[in-house]
Amino acid sequence: MVLNEEQWIKELREKRIAYGISQGKLAVASGITREYLNK
Repeated sequence: MVLNEEQWIKELREKRIAYGISQGKLAVASGITREYLNK
């Protein structure tokens, strides 16, 4: 299954919210800044 970038971002956001993970925690766990995550 191939997702376009917009779909992938939307699904990641929905999953992040469902798991109760903040943008900051996701960014730290990924090794990036929250600002970069939001781009």
